[in-house]
Order: sequence, then structure tokens, then C-alpha cells
Amino acid sequence: WTRNLLVSPAGDSLFVSVGSGSNVEIEYPPRASVQIANLDGTHAETFAHGLRNPVGLDWHPITGDIYVVVEERDGLGDDLVPDYFTRIRKDEFFGWPF
Repeated sequence: WTRNLLVSPAGDSLFVSVGSGSNVEIEYPPRASVQIANLDGTHAETFAHGLRNPVGLDWHPITGDIYVVVEERDGLGDDLVPDYFTRIRKDEFFGWPF
């Protein structure tokens, strides 16, 4: 289980990456998403979803955008969608598992 935590630049929010539980099942947030909450855990909501296994959250030092590495399906051979690095924004859907 991989979970990454990222505190907002203002220090008032916490971003948490949550991977999927499988390679292909349709799952709903908080699975396969990045969640955002107050630092005390209250007011949690989905920030971005459709990310099979988001890891490595970090801020861009100039723009303040959030970037993440997304690990795709495991153990199904070499002819698969590759892992990728992308910017995420509020309410974006990244297509997994479709």
C-alpha cells in the first residue's frame, strides 16, 4: 500500500494519493484518486480521480501546480499502457480503468 502525503503551500490542506485495489475493476474514490482534506482530516473530498496508482506527489516550484507519477497495471505483460508523469487539477478525471 503506497500513500503519499503533500501539504499545501499555505499549510492548511493535505493531499493524499490513494491507489486502486486491482488492475481493471471499476472503483470509486477514494480509490484511484488524490484526496484533499484539512490538516486534521476533516472535509475530505476527491481532488482528482481515474489515476490507477498515483505516487510521488509534489508541487511545481514556480507555478504551484501539483504533479504526480501514475503507475499503471501490474503483472500483465509488457504490452500495456506505460506509467506516466502528469499535472493534476481539481475535478480532473484521468481515465482509469477505461
